[in-house]
Amino acid sequence: MYQVLLIDDDPNIVDGLKKIIEESFPEIFQIDRAFDGFQALTLLTEHYYHLIISDIKMPQLDGLRLLELIHSGNIPSFVIMLSGYDDYSYIRSALKMGAYDYLLKPVAIHTFVSMIHSLLPQFVDSSSTLSLNHLSIPSPAKNGEYFDVESSGAILTHEQLDSLLKELQTSILALKEEDLEGIIDRIFRGLSPTVFSREDLRRIFSDFLYTLMQQNSSLIPIVAHFKLSDNDLSAQIKNLPHLSQLKKKFSQVLSLYVEQLKIQQAKNDAYIVKKARAYIDQHYSESLMLADIASRFRLHPNYFSFLFKKQMNITVRDYILQVRIQKAKELMENPSLKLLDIALAVGYQDAAHFNRAFKNVTGLSPSRYRESIRLN
Repeated sequence: MYQVLLIDDDPNIVDGLKKIIEESFPEIFQIDRAFDGFQALTLLTEHYYHLIISDIKMPQLDGLRLLELIHSGNIPSFVIMLSGYDDYSYIRSALKMGAYDYLLKPVAIHTFVSMIHSLLPQFVDSSSTLSLNHLSIPSPAKNGEYFDVESSGAILTHEQLDSLLKELQTSILALKEEDLEGIIDRIFRGLSPTVFSREDLRRIFSDFLYTLMQQNSSLIPIVAHFKLSDNDLSAQIKNLPHLSQLKKKFSQVLSLYVEQLKIQQAKNDAYIVKKARAYIDQHYSESLMLADIASRFRLHPNYFSFLFKKQMNITVRDYILQVRIQKAKELMENPSLKLLDIALAVGYQDAAHFNRAFKNVTGLSPSRYRESIRLN
């Protein structure tokens, strides 16, 4: 059997690749897994692998450094690199250092399987393993070095951290930027290595980010826009060596998310009000109830009313009234139309209601207004 080593700090990626290989190549491969560069390094000192599939970006010891060590150790393994985004600078470096090829996440199954098929005849048997005696390898960060934020004295439990993260999520989705810094401070000052490991927090904070995007899909393109930048929060969660740095990034990036959400929300609000106006302009002759109009946009009537007034500087009721009276004025220019017919045409069921509304807007009764048209 051929030996394969799968390396990624996301267990779902590793398990997914393992399943694809096992289903596509039954009883051909013996598969080992590693979830960070140092774990992979240990396995490489003990075993030879015909094929190594590694993520490029991992905390502390990334895939490129691992590839460099394999190359320096003259290990004849074939190495395929995984990249979470189309980052050609990393990919070029990997290919220059001897990687066989690369795959972009999410991995296309057909491409992945075809690549392994093409490699099968080229696998080289060897007993080579890495010797670390003469290699310069960074030491894994100690748990205590990671926890460098001054403690508040109140150590958070897993349940309390979960509660604070939900509070943070609520503030972000409610666009309450002024609340973020205080919540973030309470979170980070309450983290202790006696309760959490670095890996615990990486997983918890990554889950928080994914849940946030699930709660508001508008965040998905916002988060994606900042990939490969200093505001790539997912990468910062994985890679920053100290909690103090991550705390600073949380404040900076989450405030940026709220700012972008506000811009997006303003665009959405303007669009909703524009559509509501168009609906009223088209259906003014019908019974128009605030609750019915709001339901068309899946909004609570109170919020829809607030939104309309904010955008238009006029209430929904007054806007409907203005549209109806304006239409009535236009119809009154036709002397063959009776006033009752005009009242019905603009949404009033009786003459008295129409007369009252018309006079409130124009200062004249419908008959006096029509007479003024005739005289002019």
